[in-house]
Amino acid sequence: MRSQETPLHLAIRRGAALNSTDRGAIHSVFKKVYKAERINPAFSKIANMIIPGSGQIYSGDFKNGLNLTLLLSLLGLLAVNTGVNYSFMDAVITIMPWYQRYYMGGYTKAEQIGIKRKDQKQEQLKSELLTLIASTKN
Repeated sequence: MRSQETPLHLAIRRGAALNSTDRGAIHSVFKKVYKAERINPAFSKIANMIIPGSGQIYSGDFKNGLNLTLLLSLLGLLAVNTGVNYSFMDAVITIMPWYQRYYMGGYTKAEQIGIKRKDQKQEQLKSELLTLIASTKN
């Protein structure tokens, strides 16, 4: 066995011995692996910086993404209302620290969720592929 051969490499080398059903199943797993590789945590972070909550939604955390969007929208409206009714400085001093806290926490969390989702998806697909390889040995 070569130094970097994994069960995946062995399955590819054994490809000629697989029947068409097994090849089709392995091919579908490889398609899923390709899709999982396209998950980009950096994109999640940048998207969340542009539109708060969108990075979390992209990463698959719909509940927290919508929550962040709603929360920051309401804090923004409250800041505008405070600025109009009192003064701009009152809005900056009272509302903006809260806005900044959730805004920065949102894009940091979006990146972490993206990394976690990508890792989970890759582990799931590795397990699925190894199960397919083990079933073809029989």
